[in-house]
Amino acid sequence: MKQSHSVVQPGRGRSLLRNNQTTRRRLQRRALVLSAAAVAVSTGYLIPTAASASPPPSDQSTAVVTPLLTLFEFGDSVGLPEGCQTALTAVSAVVAQADASKQFSPLAAEIGSQCQSVANEGSTYIEQQISASQSASALNALLNPGITDGSNLLTNLGNAPGIQDTPVGPTIAGLGQSVTFFSGSQG
Repeated sequence: MKQSHSVVQPGRGRSLLRNNQTTRRRLQRRALVLSAAAVAVSTGYLIPTAASASPPPSDQSTAVVTPLLTLFEFGDSVGLPEGCQTALTAVSAVVAQADASKQFSPLAAEIGSQCQSVANEGSTYIEQQISASQSASALNALLNPGITDGSNLLTNLGNAPGIQDTPVGPTIAGLGQSVTFFSGSQG
């Protein structure tokens, strides 16, 4: 019976374990700070209402919050009207088959008009919230390092040997690069 011997240098295993625990604690602290900041922002403690906010410079953005609001604004101004028109087109095709186009046309026009009106009102509201969120850009010093670390982690994971050659490797690496969209401005 052969005995296997480990080729681990004395003391090296403990050092690696200690480094992993330190890294884990650091990541847990950053996750806690990110969570606390997200809760504070989402509950309105850090973002004043648009009426009370002094207008910040337009090039400032608050990490996570301003990019999400920008996505919502795009969805509201582009996605909502397109969704309404697609639904109206589908319903119009069914109505045309039933020979009721004359009765449905005024209703379809009114629905399309109301849909565009709602999109315009929503876009105005979201723009106000984007302006208000920019006043909390001081959070970027806390949030950006965590976003950068998360981005680097995903990019490195996707580019790791053995994973980069799988179908999900480039997807994970691309996701890591996309995470940087949620960084706030450095100014």
